[in-house]
Amino acid sequence: MWGIKNNKILPLLIVGAIFFVLFLSFDFETYQKHHTTASRVVWEQKYLENAIVIVGPHSEDWVIDKINHARERIWVGVYTFTLPNMREALLRAKKTGIDVRVMLEKNPFGNTSINRETIQFFRENNIDFHESTEQQFSFMHAKYMIFDDEWILETANWTRSSFSSNREFFISWSDSLILENLAYIFENDFAWWIWISRDLRLLAGPTNARERLVLFLEKASQSIDIYAPDFSDSLLIDRLDQICQSGRRVRLLIADYPGEDEQENHGDCIQTRKMKKPLHAKVLIRDKWDTFVGSFNYTKNSLENNREMGLFLSWSATKSISQTFESDWKQAEVALH
Repeated sequence: MWGIKNNKILPLLIVGAIFFVLFLSFDFETYQKHHTTASRVVWEQKYLENAIVIVGPHSEDWVIDKINHARERIWVGVYTFTLPNMREALLRAKKTGIDVRVMLEKNPFGNTSINRETIQFFRENNIDFHESTEQQFSFMHAKYMIFDDEWILETANWTRSSFSSNREFFISWSDSLILENLAYIFENDFAWWIWISRDLRLLAGPTNARERLVLFLEKASQSIDIYAPDFSDSLLIDRLDQICQSGRRVRLLIADYPGEDEQENHGDCIQTRKMKKPLHAKVLIRDKWDTFVGSFNYTKNSLENNREMGLFLSWSATKSISQTFESDWKQAEVALH
């Protein structure tokens, strides 16, 4: 009997000894150095150097064409989804045997009725979908799509205004590592697990969102240009104002929401204008060279609690975005603080 017990205990003792040795050899000082406050974290930021950039509105046919040409899978993560022709395109794809899955927010803007028609359509046609709730994230606000071995990361919801009138941006490419990370995040979120990106070109919020964006902005040598329908995070505003006070130009394009005459204080130094056309894009442009594009609103809740998705781009992909900003800036109205 004693011999049998020993045979069972011995492997446990060996495993325990291995973990004890690993514990003693772990470099806690280095770990702490890279896992504390933003002022101490050092990110070796990476950038996507090549991508297709589509400037919206009027990009609906392009997205539907991507759906129509998919052969194996179409996975969609989006905040609001109200377009009937998009629903029908997904149904046609499903009928051909394609793996169609959709993840969307159950209560966008705190309203369960916005996506209700789409959800009912999915149920009636057996399209696999997942509704994200506050038990998972404050809001599932990310906007991206995976079709076969390509992906799209966008600022747009799948609504009429996003494709007919809003300033939006769509980033598309076939980079395999970003594809792998997007797919991994999608599958885990779909199954109620929470995962972060292992590719530093991709930022999956809320983990480290504000810290990484602040570090991105701090490296500006000359200028920062921003598209932001909603820009109210006080920590981000304070840091941008400090950057501006140090001699680097900061320009902010905000949405001109009806009935909002009073604008939030965006700092004494930051130049602020209101877009004449509807604005929904969320973009940071640094020195007209590097760009961050994604679903992030620059608000406390977006940066700390939402599932968001964004991408760091370099010059070749930034050029058209920067040129579009310059055109929109010239046409915008000066906003009063």
